[in-house]
Amino acid sequence: MANTFKKTIRLSFFVSLTFLLFCHSKITTYAKEYMSGKCGNNLTYTVTGDNKDNLTLTISGTGDMWDYYNGSSAGNTSPWFAYYAEEIRTIELEDGITSIGSNAFNRGGRSGWCYKASISFPSTLKSIGDYAFYGCDIYGNLIIPEGVTYIGEYAFSGCKGLNGYLSLPDSLTTLGYKAFYFGGLGDLFNMTGPLKLPKNLKKIPGYAFYGCDKFTSVTFGSSVTSIGEYAFYNCSGIKSVSFPNTLSLIDQYAFNGTSLTGTIYFPASITQIKSYAFRNTDLTMARFLGNAPTENSDAFESKVTVYFSKNALGFTLPEWHGYASDSDRIRVTGVKITPATQTIYRGDTAKFTAVLVPSDADIKDVSWTVNGSKVEADGYSFTYTFTSTGTFRVQVVTSDGGCIATCTVIVQEKTGDNGTAKIGDKVNYKNAVYMLTKLPSGSKAGEAKLVSVSANKASIVVPKSFNYNGKKYNVTAIGAGACKNNKTLTSFTIGANVKSIGDNAFFGCTRLKSAKIPDKVKTIGKNAYRNCTGITTITIGKNVTNINSYAFYGCKRLKKWTIKSSKLKKLGNNAMKKTPKAASYDVPDSKKDYYWALFIVSGAGRSIKVK
Repeated sequence: MANTFKKTIRLSFFVSLTFLLFCHSKITTYAKEYMSGKCGNNLTYTVTGDNKDNLTLTISGTGDMWDYYNGSSAGNTSPWFAYYAEEIRTIELEDGITSIGSNAFNRGGRSGWCYKASISFPSTLKSIGDYAFYGCDIYGNLIIPEGVTYIGEYAFSGCKGLNGYLSLPDSLTTLGYKAFYFGGLGDLFNMTGPLKLPKNLKKIPGYAFYGCDKFTSVTFGSSVTSIGEYAFYNCSGIKSVSFPNTLSLIDQYAFNGTSLTGTIYFPASITQIKSYAFRNTDLTMARFLGNAPTENSDAFESKVTVYFSKNALGFTLPEWHGYASDSDRIRVTGVKITPATQTIYRGDTAKFTAVLVPSDADIKDVSWTVNGSKVEADGYSFTYTFTSTGTFRVQVVTSDGGCIATCTVIVQEKTGDNGTAKIGDKVNYKNAVYMLTKLPSGSKAGEAKLVSVSANKASIVVPKSFNYNGKKYNVTAIGAGACKNNKTLTSFTIGANVKSIGDNAFFGCTRLKSAKIPDKVKTIGKNAYRNCTGITTITIGKNVTNINSYAFYGCKRLKKWTIKSSKLKKLGNNAMKKTPKAASYDVPDSKKDYYWALFIVSGAGRSIKVK
């Protein structure tokens, strides 16, 4: 009986102990370690978890993590990537770590890498390497701790799970190229809220936040000097931005495709704004607080108005680089012409002056018309030669404010004094005005020079001679500035008795198509045909000896030259500069080599053909 009782007690104890051990094994479970090893000289890693599909990567120790290769490349990839890239759901980086190695968590072409993994950074962290979290599916807020000074290239590019706010520390001094880039990597970057950049960060690199379309505004730190190309391209959520007074460069496409609206302010430090920087936005005004930057005409949308201080340098009114422009200037409120009326003789030249109200207005530009036809004028005073009789209406319009004033001019016929001519008399003849320079003597004809032509005639023919008060006058000269800046003239025939062509005679006659210099001409004056950009052919007569400085400068379409003279001795400075480099020159055979050298010295291109 006693033995039976003892056996019963032992059996009960065994069953109880077995039950307790079984219960303990069910209640207390230990996370399985899947792998471990070193990831820095003084850093170790472990991958643990009670479920293989929900693992935790823990990195602990002190110092820098090793750099790794791209996860899609052969070689030294991170060990956890090689085995558990798609199973890790939590990343624990413990205090003591000072850097995260390049490519440490690079997706490397895998899908689901760290899918919805949470991450927090140690307070000891100083740098985050290139491609460190490239394409990693970490989620939530991204808070980079104070003390971090470096974030490498592509460090967080393509992290589409990030859907909170981004906090960057003021200690950050270097941000790598495409650090938060999200172009062509699937769904758009989901970081949201205002973006505040660190006060010690001087350069925003190219493509830094490309495609981050949920940010609502950007505030730059007080040290930023440049914003790289495409830095905020297609960040369509950004509606406002403020720049510090240290910023000098905004590179191409930097804010293209953002939702910036209304007015944007540029500090006085701005020196460059490059192509398309603010295109595809809703900006309507760009206000500059300093001088004009170097700017491409396509930096803004055409609807933008540029506003600046009246003392700023480099801007123009009423347009600047094709944009409407305005300033805090003294504006024109009225204008009048002095004298208000004039009575003159045909062939006389009258002077007109626009008087602006107020007189200290900042913009004094005006335009002039005579009987509704625009005339060339320098500034707010100009002279005009009337070649026919009648009543004329001279009008001036201010560029600032569009104020208008009108002057009436009565032009009468001019006759000689009892039929007697004198030197200096002006004679109107066939749409031109001639001045008597030498009176007839016996049977010898007098002489005259052309001084002006009708501003409304496209074709002018200068005769060999004309009669005035019963006497014959040979036309022997084209006077200085006779046709200067005539934008109507397309054809001009020089009379056979002309011996000289004066300085500036045809300067700026941009519609003149050809020129033929008669055989009696000896001298072609300074700037005579300068900037006659429409002339394509020219013939120079047999007796020309001197062609003065800049005579044909800027005749950029003058490709065919026929030079009959073998007496040419002088070609002034730049007489043929900015004429076609491949022009052909027909010259006397005996002068080919000499003229070729002469042409080159006067500015013609070395590839010209002399034949």
